[in-house]
Amino acid sequence: MPITVRAITGAEFERYEAVAMQTFGGDVSDGESRLAKVLRVKRAYGAFDDQALVGTAGAFEQKLTLPGGSTVPMAGLTFVSVLPSHRRTGVLRALMTKHEEDMIVHSEAISGLWASESSIYGRFGYGVAAESDYLETDARTLRFAADFEPDSIRFLDKERALEKLPTLYNSVPRPGHFTRSAVWWQHRTLYDGPGRRGSGSTLRIATAVRDGAMVGYVLYRQTAANDRGLLDGSVSIVELLGADLKAEQTLWRFISHLDLYPHLTYWNAPLDCALPWLVEDRRRVRRQRTDTLWLRLRDIPTALESRSYAKDGELPISLQGEDQSYNLQVANGRASCEEDHGQVGILLARQDLASLYLGAFLPSELAAVGRIAGSREMIERADGLFGSARVPWCPEIF
Repeated sequence: MPITVRAITGAEFERYEAVAMQTFGGDVSDGESRLAKVLRVKRAYGAFDDQALVGTAGAFEQKLTLPGGSTVPMAGLTFVSVLPSHRRTGVLRALMTKHEEDMIVHSEAISGLWASESSIYGRFGYGVAAESDYLETDARTLRFAADFEPDSIRFLDKERALEKLPTLYNSVPRPGHFTRSAVWWQHRTLYDGPGRRGSGSTLRIATAVRDGAMVGYVLYRQTAANDRGLLDGSVSIVELLGADLKAEQTLWRFISHLDLYPHLTYWNAPLDCALPWLVEDRRRVRRQRTDTLWLRLRDIPTALESRSYAKDGELPISLQGEDQSYNLQVANGRASCEEDHGQVGILLARQDLASLYLGAFLPSELAAVGRIAGSREMIERADGLFGSARVPWCPEIF
């Protein structure tokens, strides 16, 4: 029988989770499903072979922060899985088609995801739109370069954190951030069940406080270790956010001076993380870059009109292999974009336009490796338009 894809029912949700976790090699560890609290059942899709559920996907309803601080509705694609018994039978393509149809119904111009396999999603029009660094250091070797008067450090329990952290997070948006509802904060960002901890401690929540106001926070876990009588533990940062440089300095000094826990890692540090600039020997801070947020621009005019731009100007854009062309016009930082097949500007694939969207990469970078075609004048014009004042960063996997 052919594969059919449809929204699952509430009664099927447990089976939906089990199929996805089987594909990813894990188990549904919680007695009560947290996913059901943040993913609407009607936006969770199942691929069925007769009555057997053989594939899954879903979409979180999010708003993505763009250059300039505006937001755009984004379908956060998640839980994409196909059972090993049904690989290469068209199940994934059927799920992606359903996702596209669902985006149209919900008037979402953009889809975003964290790709479990980076070789898959380019063929569906997704491009890397943000990166991060895996950061590690031995804090015993760090010497901070300058003295300063740090902010105070105060710990919060989860209830107080649920009350306080969202306000700070919302006050310092950057491209790549997405909105977090109260339910998301409780069941995703600050969730602290055994499946999240691994061998680490409960989630610690430390804040930087200045003049009675919270100006930063760090979420972290500790893992004890003993090396022949010497305590040699590690600290894993989950998220670190400062409202300004002083707050970030305060948090880095605090987290790197935890007695008995010298090994420090941060799995998702933004590319403009301050730590390498704060210490005397930056080589002591080792970094490994990886892709994080991938985007697909379904409705290109709406997507391009939703963000602001570094300069004014006009840029014709043609999509390779799709026979679609647009004219982007920017005045006073705001854009209009209409279909236009009459001009020659830059030629690129849909996924490469997505890679330019948040400003993570300049058009000239992609042109240099043959992913964008256009005259030198047009590439330089595109560089001026698509640059971002802030490096994009997606703080959390979804």
